Amino acid sequence: MLERIWQPVRLCHVTTEVEAQLIVSILDRAGIHARALGGYISGFRAEVPGMVSILVDQLDYQAARQIYAQQQKLAQQIDWDRIDVGNPEEE
Repeated sequence: MLERIWQPVRLCHVTTEVEAQLIVSILDRAGIHARALGGYISGFRAEVPGMVSILVDQLDYQAARQIYAQQQKLAQQIDWDRIDVGNPEEE
């Protein structure tokens, strides 16, 4: 049996690698293979952030898009005034 070749399409792009890895993890839990591509420029750490693209297989795109949209909606519903994030550290 021939293995199908992964055909990546961009689901979204975000500004941090941390956010990208969270999205990849959420998709992975749903059974969708995703990759984060990008981040710091040119493969070295110049501390200059770049955009991080989330890639999924073309066949998984619609399901991934739905999951991503649900997560975005949940994130917007968080009332940060009701969440105790602790006290800021003194400088």
